[in-house]
Amino acid sequence: ITTNSRPGELGDVRIRGNRSITADNDPLYVIDGIPMVAGSIADINPNDVGIMGFSAGGHLASTIATHAKPELRPDFQILFYPVISMDPKINHRGSRINLLGQNPSAEKVREYSNELQVTPQTPPAFIMHSSDDRAVPVANSLNYFQALVNNQVPASSLHVYPVGGHGWGYNDSFPYKRQWTGELEKWLREISKL
Repeated sequence: ITTNSRPGELGDVRIRGNRSITADNDPLYVIDGIPMVAGSIADINPNDVGIMGFSAGGHLASTIATHAKPELRPDFQILFYPVISMDPKINHRGSRINLLGQNPSAEKVREYSNELQVTPQTPPAFIMHSSDDRAVPVANSLNYFQALVNNQVPASSLHVYPVGGHGWGYNDSFPYKRQWTGELEKWLREISKL
């Protein structure tokens, strides 16, 4: 993480990437500055910062959670109907092509199939998906959750809803919105005790 501000000074937030998940140069992302909240510096515990991603953004979030250096990893991850795998049997084809190109090597497919990159140091995840999602197969979430369990990542949670399709996010018409928001709030309280 880099910043143009001195400690204690307020700076603009900028997130910069190298434009390609497969680029050989580091870092994948950089955050500059400190966020503003109502005109003052946010009261952020640097040991309690998470990442959230939806669909292909879920792949980016889980990639940061599994690939970043330990000191740059988030403390938790929240994933909505995430693209996790680059395995052609269960991946979202458009995401795979956009991230890895038309003919990625087997090595790149494995490297960015994040269910294969989970370790005991991977941060806990709150994962949500609908079983009728036709865009991103629910197997992405199931396999990632199983990898978290197999690696004894504490406090991970998986919620699969029977209907909803893809892309419901914060949509009030999603029939399980009240349930997932309540469960997420409880989960965030629980992991803050760890």
